[in-house]
Amino acid sequence: MTWPGTGPVRLIALALALAAGSGPLGAAPVAPETAIKGTYLYKFIPFVEWPDAAFAGPDSPIRLCLFGGDPFGDDLDRAIARDRPSSRDVQVVRLRDPAEVPSCHLLFVPDPDDPAGQAALRTAAGKPVLTIVDGPSTGEAPGLIRFVIRENRVRFHIDDMSAASAGLTLRAPLLNLALSLTSRRETAR
Repeated sequence: MTWPGTGPVRLIALALALAAGSGPLGAAPVAPETAIKGTYLYKFIPFVEWPDAAFAGPDSPIRLCLFGGDPFGDDLDRAIARDRPSSRDVQVVRLRDPAEVPSCHLLFVPDPDDPAGQAALRTAAGKPVLTIVDGPSTGEAPGLIRFVIRENRVRFHIDDMSAASAGLTLRAPLLNLALSLTSRRETAR
């Protein structure tokens, strides 16, 4: 299954456009790997179900938060505005204070081993926040989705068991794309 309105070819083309800084997406080039990760961030949205209590109301936006660093620049904002990945508006928010994390629906931490990044991830733990980290984490809060590079491709690991504990439901098309999966079914064993 593909994302609504996209196919694998379109996803790759979008990531390459982000990387090249071409067209309407932006002037500053972004590394292809970084562009692909940025594309994944908002393409995850249709495959996540948040509890109703995670939103102030039915018209509340989804808050995609970048903590401690923003490798994407304005390209991510432009891509979201153009592609509209959800029936809700999506706001890109740049944070530096872990106290702001509970207002997020997705939290990307580019350096999960940084002490401030670990504080942000600990703040999000157990809350309906889809935490996404870049690379392996040796810290105590590794993130629900972890980007890795395998065979020169951006891939990701998913901890669905922890997502369930946080009140999130990750849909099968997303789970099926994971390089590895800690399944919520393992909790019943």
